[in-house]
Amino acid sequence: MRSSLALAMVAVMSWSGCVSEPGIDLEHPCDPTGREIDPRTGFPVGCTWGSDAATIRDAALADDVLPVNDAALARDGAPLRDAAPTRDALPMRDAAPMRDAAHSQDATPSEDALTAEDAASAGPDAAEAPCQPGARRDCGSSVGLCRRGTQRCASDRSWGSCEGGVQPTDEVCNLADDDCNGIVDDGFGVGDDCNGVGACGAGVVECRNTIRTRCSTDPGGSQDASRVETCNGQDDDCDGMVDEGLRVGGHCEGMCGPGDLECDDAGGVRCSTDPGGSDSVPRAEVCNGRDDDCNGMIDDTFELGAACDGEGACGAGVRECDDVGGVRCSTDADGSASQVMDEVCNAADDDCDGTIDEGFDLGGACAGEGACGAGVLECDADGMILCSTDPGGSMSGMRAEACNEADDDCDGAVDEGLNLGAACPGVGRCPAGVLVCGPDAEAVCSTFPGGPDDRSLDEECNGTDDDCDGQIDEGFDLGMACMGLGACGRGMTECDAEGGSRCSTALGGSEDGSEPEACNGADDDCDGSIDEDGGCVGDTCETAPPLPPDTVVRGNSAQLGDDYGDSTCLGPSPGRDQVFRLDVPAAGSYAVAVAPTGGGFDPVFWVTSGSACAVASVRTCLSGRAIEGAGRPEARLVEFLRADSYYVVIDGRVDLAGGPFVASAQPVARGETCGTAIPLTVPAQFPGTTEGRGRDLAGQQCPGGTLTTGPEAVFRLDLDAAASLRITVLPAATGAPAPDPVIYVTNDCVNVDQGCAGGRNIAGAGAAETLDVDLPAGTWFVVVDHPNNAGGAFLLEITER
Repeated sequence: MRSSLALAMVAVMSWSGCVSEPGIDLEHPCDPTGREIDPRTGFPVGCTWGSDAATIRDAALADDVLPVNDAALARDGAPLRDAAPTRDALPMRDAAPMRDAAHSQDATPSEDALTAEDAASAGPDAAEAPCQPGARRDCGSSVGLCRRGTQRCASDRSWGSCEGGVQPTDEVCNLADDDCNGIVDDGFGVGDDCNGVGACGAGVVECRNTIRTRCSTDPGGSQDASRVETCNGQDDDCDGMVDEGLRVGGHCEGMCGPGDLECDDAGGVRCSTDPGGSDSVPRAEVCNGRDDDCNGMIDDTFELGAACDGEGACGAGVRECDDVGGVRCSTDADGSASQVMDEVCNAADDDCDGTIDEGFDLGGACAGEGACGAGVLECDADGMILCSTDPGGSMSGMRAEACNEADDDCDGAVDEGLNLGAACPGVGRCPAGVLVCGPDAEAVCSTFPGGPDDRSLDEECNGTDDDCDGQIDEGFDLGMACMGLGACGRGMTECDAEGGSRCSTALGGSEDGSEPEACNGADDDCDGSIDEDGGCVGDTCETAPPLPPDTVVRGNSAQLGDDYGDSTCLGPSPGRDQVFRLDVPAAGSYAVAVAPTGGGFDPVFWVTSGSACAVASVRTCLSGRAIEGAGRPEARLVEFLRADSYYVVIDGRVDLAGGPFVASAQPVARGETCGTAIPLTVPAQFPGTTEGRGRDLAGQQCPGGTLTTGPEAVFRLDLDAAASLRITVLPAATGAPAPDPVIYVTNDCVNVDQGCAGGRNIAGAGAAETLDVDLPAGTWFVVVDHPNNAGGAFLLEITER
């Protein structure tokens, strides 16, 4: 921010005609009283401006806040991405030659590979001219993982040692330039051609760990070509051994005699004497369940399984081997399915003597029991004889015993088992009575439904058995999961005050989840209507709701007007707009982010002061963002120079377009490390950005993820119970290159790989990543990182699966 502020101030000086030497007569002279630079403003101490210059300065510093653009967000001399050339920025002469020299293949970091920042700090004279005691300057290198330090001018007017910063270390294999010579992983041969072990084939050298390399096609490599070891004379699993564990050459006892184990044609193992083996020896086939002639078929000359007829009534069977190597029908005596038995009454020749059901006088006349009537003798299901009209007969007249003074079930008793006249207890709201015959010929309690003294009512949801059936509030699904209307969410079915049922989270329920209606595209008050009764506010700065720091707010501009369509902060924005008030308690940097939550809404936003927002056509803005595509998040780091109330205007890029969104404004220090992690509760939607953030967890990796080198944001989940979560990161659609998010979940930010619960990075740059993870109770950290230096806006969503 300091360098950006200085650039902005130098730009203002260049417009107003400020001169560094007195006596030069310009239209608006600037008369400095000395050469010392004020560190707060970047101007010469005591500089006096002309009237026009003051006007320009005041315009730039409206409400004590300088305009912030992409140049203001660059850190450590990084390229100024997305910054359009403006008259505020000084040209960086000779920057390209310096950059080319820094990246030359033959240059070294200490001599030729100086950046523009390195060259400026080194000074024009290699002989080190005397310096002013107490003065400071940058020193060291910013190549690779190195960071520049500071030198102080000693009392003898010579520069002291370089302090602070990050110095070169021994190069290790980690996709980073540790010794700061401009070359990543030099000395390890990473990327060279190599041949994997066994059948793994050609690949390239890659890091196995920080001190060892491997061929990418070897086991565990990024192009792992190893396979399960099969019996084929090759090292399929690339462990340096061929056909290990398969006992090839060992002794075996095959169906065709002793032999040696050898590979078959399908990658398996067989005995060499078995069919198809190298030592197969055939014998004469007998019916014994073995392949005696070693032709690959068992008992193939005996037509086993073919249909056959057993003797007498023994019925159809199949051909099978007998006990002496011959063949028999399976239903014959001693066969596997022999049907020979004693004769019973069943319409079959059970004893296989050619006569059916002899000795049972079948077809003779008979009289059934009770109401069953006349019939004929026949076999029953148990092999005995019965009258055809009796229970179980082919013409059975048996019925269930009814309360009707008849022997309906043909057992010789009338209305037995009904206990008519006995006292019966009350059930539900029905009192005690006596058993009587009901209208349906069934015994009922006299006070129950259908009885002569019926006291029952229709069942209601009231905790009472109104219909006297022994169940309370049946048919209302009490205790079952349900969803309340709108935002009231998941609850359980319960009785309402009118005898009906409702969801416990519904309006008036025991867990009433309704809230005052807000403008967010949701039914907050759970009445079936969305954003009704003027619930949408924030159409202008005068009605702007708050956007508290450290809070995610929801909004919906779909029903609002286009009050700021003439604004030129980011060019014309013809969509519908909604305004939020951001009360900044102290000067500092904030990450302001907006993400659409439905449809193809393409949001843009800008931040402005209260006085500027009061004008319908906003002309003065602190910062903003308008580069991404529809349905993607937008974010920007904004520098606030003082405590005040500011306004975040969320607009649409397309004419009259609007929609639902979430927005946040986070101090940039939040989420930098696990110690400053942003707390979230499940479910969560958080719009944010990694642009401009630090790389405190660089070089970390969870299984399934990628070794990270880019900026990251850290979030904390405190789980009271185990949870199955789905974590999704939707990145910004554009960038240079487009952001490629990495997700990992850990409970240890010092040794990430030891505390990992999961990682994910497969979708590629600009694509969303989703990680499903099962977590036990405890504190977990969700990290949004990158495998390269490209950071940017993102929308983090965490839900239960």
